[in-house]
Amino acid sequence: MGVHEAVAFLNSRGLIPPLEESVQVRIGIPAYARRTSTTCPLALERAASSLPGNVTVHPKYSDMDTAAGIALLAHELVHQGQFETMPDFDAEYEAESRYVDEWGLPPYENALERPAYEREVEAYLAALEAGYPPGEHTPLLIHDGVAAEGFVSGVGRGFAVGVGFGIAGLIFALAKAGK
Repeated sequence: MGVHEAVAFLNSRGLIPPLEESVQVRIGIPAYARRTSTTCPLALERAASSLPGNVTVHPKYSDMDTAAGIALLAHELVHQGQFETMPDFDAEYEAESRYVDEWGLPPYENALERPAYEREVEAYLAALEAGYPPGEHTPLLIHDGVAAEGFVSGVGRGFAVGVGFGIAGLIFALAKAGK
């Protein structure tokens, strides 16, 4: 399966945001200098990056015949939707990233990464359910044990994110309020 088929799979299940602009997806070395990228859960290297209208997926993680490859693409397409709907996405992302880095939190605690990581889990599970093999890596929320079946779902399909977000969100809100 290629990128177009992976996008069609995700679109058919409502797992990618409606995008106004066309998005170019290429396989290559991601723009490491950009903060708008996802971190591979196991290798701790950039697996993909997003810039407005462009997604680059590292060749090592680009197998769109696996649930992992499809899920990574879904994660990056969430960022494309954020670029389109949030005029100050870059600035807001940078502020969130500085906070997460300062507190030594995992990347999914970034409020602008959270929806992408949640969608990555949904896409991964949907691809597994559709018969795709798992692939070489597991979405970070699953890898870190943050996502677990049976929680009250905020992301659909009976899959949700655990209490880590609530604690980080509280710390972040207090820090922003100067408490």
